[in-house]
Amino acid sequence: MTVATAAHPSVFALNRTTGVIDEIRGRGKLIGLRPEIECSEVEYDLSPGTRVIFYTDGITEARNQDGEIFDDSRFCAVLADTMSMSSEEASAEIIKRLRSWSADR
Repeated sequence: MTVATAAHPSVFALNRTTGVIDEIRGRGKLIGLRPEIECSEVEYDLSPGTRVIFYTDGITEARNQDGEIFDDSRFCAVLADTMSMSSEEASAEIIKRLRSWSADR
C-alpha cells in the first residue's frame, strides 16, 4: 500500500492477527498555504486481515470539559480495544467514546 501525506494525521494499520498497531507517518506541508504541494509517499506492506485507519484530526484534537485533547495515545487505545470487532462495530465504538470524551463541549 502506498500512502501519500501532506501534514495530515498519521494512518494506523492494525494487524488483527498479531495485535500490533503500526503508525504510518509521512511528511509534508499543509495544502493550500503555498501554491506548490509538498507531500511524501510511504510504502507499507499489508498483511491479510490488516485494518487500515484513515481519520481526521478532529478525532485526536477533540477536547473534553477540562480542555484536554483526545490525542493519538487515547485513539490507539480505542483502536486496540476494538480490534476484534467488525469495522461497523469498531466505528460505532470510536464515535461513542469520542462523544463520551467530549460530552460537555
